[in-house]
Amino acid sequence: MQLRRLIGIVALTLGATCSGLGMTSASTVDVTLTVDGVSATVRSDADTVAELLFAERVPIAPTMTVEPSPDTHVYDGLSVAINYSQPSTNPPKYVTLSVDGATHHFNTSANTVEALLLERGLTLGAADRLNATLAARVRDGMRLRLQRVVTQEETQEEEIAFSTNRSYTADLAPGETRVLAAGVPGIRTIKSQVTYVDGVEESRTVLLDEITSEPVLEKLEIGVGSVGVVSAGSAQEVAHRLVSERGWDDNEFQCLVNLWQRESNWRVTAENEWSGAYGIPQALPGDKMAAFGDDWRTNAETQIKWGLHYIANRYATPCGAWDFFLAKNWY
Repeated sequence: MQLRRLIGIVALTLGATCSGLGMTSASTVDVTLTVDGVSATVRSDADTVAELLFAERVPIAPTMTVEPSPDTHVYDGLSVAINYSQPSTNPPKYVTLSVDGATHHFNTSANTVEALLLERGLTLGAADRLNATLAARVRDGMRLRLQRVVTQEETQEEEIAFSTNRSYTADLAPGETRVLAAGVPGIRTIKSQVTYVDGVEESRTVLLDEITSEPVLEKLEIGVGSVGVVSAGSAQEVAHRLVSERGWDDNEFQCLVNLWQRESNWRVTAENEWSGAYGIPQALPGDKMAAFGDDWRTNAETQIKWGLHYIANRYATPCGAWDFFLAKNWY
């Protein structure tokens, strides 16, 4: 109802009340009065809605609406609604929305982001990300981005390569190989919590990492033939000559004999089953001795030259190496 009419009715009603002319006092009734959505029950003896508003001191405003009209007779159980909201138009807004791998451009009359999503038939998951709050007002030119977030557990199995233990033997022809024990890869099981944003992995947290089965060591024998393989006695003769050439005396030679007797029994093809150390001086790895000759697998002199070079650089003399071995059980 227009404000002017409302004010006029209130004035007329009040005038009649004040003069007492032709006015019959109404009985007391219960009326539900709702102002901008907030309701309360009031007891009133007003005859009309206009008198009720005056009695309850309801403010008069240019934009207010009253239902039912102010001249309506008041009766028990009547509901009166007052709304002060400013009536406004809601012109369409141009919005850009990126979601599910696509970008959409459209006009909308939705007032809030939540209403816009409902309008587009979009549901926001608990972990999804939106670059605006649901209660945010939709603005013309607004750019919205909705990212789908999925977190799930994943289990992977990785193969663990097995190691190979190689030993060399004169019983096989050069290059010939014999498998003493087949190697078997191990398996590692990894359970992770993975977060995907729009289908792209963002983060991964390992929950469990364990070896399900251990790899089995492969054991190979590799033939070197009998060429160049000498007896322990012959190898020691070679060593005595090379020790003398370095200016070391027989006492140093005896220390060397003791050291390599414990290490390899002076065998050219001796190989440690676990570490892979090889030859008379037990070089680790064996191919270090290639610096003194390509025949390092079978040539005693090549191995001894490397071994004496190693001892001189690290322990100064064979007796120095032997003393260290006695204390540590390695050199």
